[in-house]
Amino acid sequence: MKLRTQTTQCLDGGGDGSSPHCTAGLHAPGDEPSPPQGISWCPFSKMPGLDLLLAATIPSLAVPALALDGQIQIHDPSSIIQCDGKYYTFGTGGSCLISDDGWTWQRGVAPARRGMAPDIIHLGERYCLYVAANIGAQPKAAINLIWSRTLDANSSNYKWEEAGVVASSDGIEDCNAIDPGVLLDPVTGKLWMV
Repeated sequence: MKLRTQTTQCLDGGGDGSSPHCTAGLHAPGDEPSPPQGISWCPFSKMPGLDLLLAATIPSLAVPALALDGQIQIHDPSSIIQCDGKYYTFGTGGSCLISDDGWTWQRGVAPARRGMAPDIIHLGERYCLYVAANIGAQPKAAINLIWSRTLDANSSNYKWEEAGVVASSDGIEDCNAIDPGVLLDPVTGKLWMV
């Protein structure tokens, strides 16, 4: 099996200070072309594997980048959850972001409890938000649960209810009850917090 090799050629800048124009091509072994008159090999084309990397990278630069848009500043974002056709995420300090499509985000209404690195899960008819807070010096902390029937602040069902502390650390053990992550096991139906 004969492998093709990649060569990269650059036209000289033309003496007017313009940058060289580079082209790339695939060639069978031993069939690499000599540079035509006025063309010199790019110095990096002699580095093993770099021309293949460039050949793979350059076409990808022509594809528009997919990126989040809007007001995406949030610290320690929770899981993203869907409610009534919109996407929601919550962050440290009570921040909330809402999106119609999962790409363009805007500021939402802060939940009733503010804290650190919250996480959210939909359980039955409730959206459960777990919020951590330091109690004095670390590692004394508590994770509180608040819940609402909807995340849509314009709905008549929007109201955060306090459910109390679900986990805590008293500073004696070698752990800290912060940064909750919740998972509902689809097989056993058990709710886990990590």
